[in-house]
Amino acid sequence: MKLKRYIALLMMSASLSVLYAQKTEEKHSVSVGWGVWLPVGGNTFTNKLTWVTPHVGYEYRILPQLSAGFSVGYLYSNEKGNTTDRYNNSLVNGNSHRKLTAIPIQAELLYFPLGAREQLFQPFLGIGGGVRYTKYYITGDVINTSEVSSWAGIMTPQVGLRVAPFANKRISLDARLYWQNVGNRWELLDTSSQQGIGIELRMVSLIF
Repeated sequence: MKLKRYIALLMMSASLSVLYAQKTEEKHSVSVGWGVWLPVGGNTFTNKLTWVTPHVGYEYRILPQLSAGFSVGYLYSNEKGNTTDRYNNSLVNGNSHRKLTAIPIQAELLYFPLGAREQLFQPFLGIGGGVRYTKYYITGDVINTSEVSSWAGIMTPQVGLRVAPFANKRISLDARLYWQNVGNRWELLDTSSQQGIGIELRMVSLIF
């Protein structure tokens, strides 16, 4: 009789351990994403571009309604040919070659008003902040070869929808719309900021 009680107690403890593990393991996620960023600030080289922006990230679910994490992205643009643009506050028309590379690194905080990760549709609001390294290069027939680079602050308020279509909810898909404001300032590029609107798709996978 005692043996049966011990076995029943052991099975109950094992079941509770499994349930506890299931509840606690669903906190850490990694993500990969691909998006498009369209600058809209100023009449400059940057606002003529649409950048494709891959990224990788990490997310930790602090509460059912709240998660925190970070992401690292990469932006690159390259333009050659006859262009008209402002250079050192003067209008320049001629053959030129321009490149701009950027690496945003930011922390992110997401709020899920519906809470439960088990739901199929999980709308969220978010805010990101950090730094961005940007490097700009220009050369041409009527422009001296120049290159500048700098670090600056970045801020990205965002809204999105997370969809968890699979039964185990371990893989989700995010669709995000965000506004980005960056503080890089150069006379060379003749832009006070690089504001823009971004659309991004992310695949989020729980890891432990």
